[in-house]
Amino acid sequence: MPSGPAEERAGMPVGYSRDETGAVSAAIAFATASQRWLYFGDDEVEAAVRAIATPSSADELVASVVEEVSKAREQLGASPGRVWWLVRPLAWSVLDRDDDRATVEVWAVTVLSAAEVAAPQAEWGTFTVDLAWSGGDWTLEDIRNEPGPTPMVGPGDRPWDAIPFDDALDGFTRLDGEPVR
Repeated sequence: MPSGPAEERAGMPVGYSRDETGAVSAAIAFATASQRWLYFGDDEVEAAVRAIATPSSADELVASVVEEVSKAREQLGASPGRVWWLVRPLAWSVLDRDDDRATVEVWAVTVLSAAEVAAPQAEWGTFTVDLAWSGGDWTLEDIRNEPGPTPMVGPGDRPWDAIPFDDALDGFTRLDGEPVR
């Protein structure tokens, strides 16, 4: 059986195998889900979170995620240009796992740029994802994010303003197919 996801529910990948590979795949998807949620309305965000959360954590996760995403969407929506928000996993580590629970760390980078709202920036962080086997799938019990580890910029790198950043990416198609708004 593949590790998953096997299907999509409420815009979220679901259907992971009960082994370590399935837990890692679920943790990576859940750690980078904010990438998708930015393009959802509040009701869609709620449905997406409920699709991946354990029944015992769903209400708390929904409240937190809807508030954060709604605030980000509102602020970024004030940009007169395109918004670039990319959340990409880079590496993972399984801290603990048995048949019913897993804790996986996911190291990721978030790239954000929005003219007149957010200068182009990269935020490096490590997500600690607590999973529980529930309803025949790995589900999200809790997620925490700590800054770093953060690499230094390269010697040839220089800061960019949002408009030249967006102009330089004109004509590019994002690998995940999400729209650039």
